[in-house]
Amino acid sequence: MEQQELEPEKKKRKTAFKKTANWASLIRNFATIVASFISAITLFILIRQNERTYQPDLVLSPDPKIFHVVFKDTISSCGDLRIVVEEDSTSEDLNLRLTNLGLGAAKNLLIEWEYDPGRLDDTVAIGSFRIPTHATYNEEVQVLLFKSCFMKEAKAETVEYCLPFNAEKDPTLISLPINYVRMWSNLAIRIGLNREIRRKQRIDLLEQLSASFQDLECRVHYFDINGRAYHKSYFVRLLPHFIDLRNSVMVLGVGLVEQGAEKRIRQEHRFTVYEPDASFSESVIEW
Repeated sequence: MEQQELEPEKKKRKTAFKKTANWASLIRNFATIVASFISAITLFILIRQNERTYQPDLVLSPDPKIFHVVFKDTISSCGDLRIVVEEDSTSEDLNLRLTNLGLGAAKNLLIEWEYDPGRLDDTVAIGSFRIPTHATYNEEVQVLLFKSCFMKEAKAETVEYCLPFNAEKDPTLISLPINYVRMWSNLAIRIGLNREIRRKQRIDLLEQLSASFQDLECRVHYFDINGRAYHKSYFVRLLPHFIDLRNSVMVLGVGLVEQGAEKRIRQEHRFTVYEPDASFSESVIEW
């Protein structure tokens, strides 16, 4: 009799134990899932932190910022239009400096230059004016032709790596396309020397040439040490500081505008043109 009374009690305890065990197992499984989720988030955060740690961030700046162009009235050879970087040097190298503001190195850099040589070729139309340049660009072989000489250069170059600025021993420099600089300078000279164009009109044409005619685009592709790809693009703009038609010399500067830069502050740039009669004109370019 007593045995029969104990059986239901045992069954109840057994059932209660199973329920408790099931709840405990459910809670344990839930805790395991939560812990796994937290571990996954932590791992993701660590991976992102690691990526940021080794992420390069390249910015470009002109080197040098200002250079001279010495020219003759009639440009027939390459020596009639010389780019002078330093007074005691014959080098015509104009560069942009790559500075890595990130914490990781950039590697396998590809720098591509883009501009339309046809807009700086032979006879150029700016507004209602057509200006002969006395130079020709052959797109097929990428050669700039003057009357008695030619200049050829590639429109892309590679750099193996660029270290963070605090670990950099030597600056990383890339060369500006000298043909673009020559063609742009030649066109500015042709405008300045054209006696058929009135003074005010010449100033207006030089403003258009500098502010909106055509920029040189620089595209930089690079990778971090984990193989992740990055890309930046800049517009390179030549800015006249002064053009001395008496002594046949120009002083030009280099300006950079990053594509996609938010809330960029527009700048004003003043330049002066000295006339052969010792008079001068001044103007301001906004860019």
